[in-house]
Amino acid sequence: MSSHTHSRQVVVGYDASSPSEAALRWAARAAKKRDLPLLVLHAAERIQYTQDEGSGVWDKSRALADAKDIAQGGAERVTASFPDVEVKTAGSLFTAKVALGEVSTNSSMMVLGTNGRGKAGSFLLGSTAYAIAGYARCPVVIVQDGSDELPSNEHPIVVGVNGTPGSERAMETAIDAAKEWGSSISLVSTWAPAEPWTNGPAGYTSVAEASKDYQASAEKVNAETVARVSAEYPDLKVTGTVVKGKPVDALVKAAAGGGLLVVGKRGYGSLVGSTVGSTTLGVLNSAKLPIMVVD
Repeated sequence: MSSHTHSRQVVVGYDASSPSEAALRWAARAAKKRDLPLLVLHAAERIQYTQDEGSGVWDKSRALADAKDIAQGGAERVTASFPDVEVKTAGSLFTAKVALGEVSTNSSMMVLGTNGRGKAGSFLLGSTAYAIAGYARCPVVIVQDGSDELPSNEHPIVVGVNGTPGSERAMETAIDAAKEWGSSISLVSTWAPAEPWTNGPAGYTSVAEASKDYQASAEKVNAETVARVSAEYPDLKVTGTVVKGKPVDALVKAAAGGGLLVVGKRGYGSLVGSTVGSTTLGVLNSAKLPIMVVD
């Protein structure tokens, strides 16, 4: 393996659960493809509040050793299947959010399973995956159990585009991943018919007129974005599609058969009090393929 700086590593949260095993396999493939070291980290979730460390009801040294042993078990699984991947391990007594969030500042990507053995989840998504998706300082990939393969020309990277700064950042990340992994990319724009209000939405004379404009706007954004990306990256296979429906349902539908769905933390809307937008949260809870969340 070539040498890398510490900031160029793939991190996987591992607790030996089935979802984390899926994340481990995907992360190992990603590290191999990117020629990057892989850090396997287990968070023991022993310290949530300051007083937890000095409570005296548990053996700090033993708990940390156990955490490192779990991480080492994951590392051994990687080495057995990917002997040329440089694997490092780490254990932490802190919560997964704190432990993973800390290393995210020095990592190129973080990979998690949909849920693990921690506390009850937020909404339908595991609590750790939900928290880290909004908290991490690097792209976070949430891997569904059974999603082992990386994106390819046959299974493209899918990203929603709507002209907002958030979707532009997501698209840039998706393009970088597609170039690095030799994958095609699918740019998806969605539109939903106007609600059937009596006098039509503000600025329109009818619901039909508004719906027609919404569709035309989505088609225009998609066509212009496909043309721009194709011109800038002529070696990249780029396709575009416009899907009718609410953003979550339309993105999930368009991503069927894809290898990775890339979304921004916030895009079409937001959920009050949430660290990720409502569309992103909905996609995380609905899609069946790996999802990358970018800031």
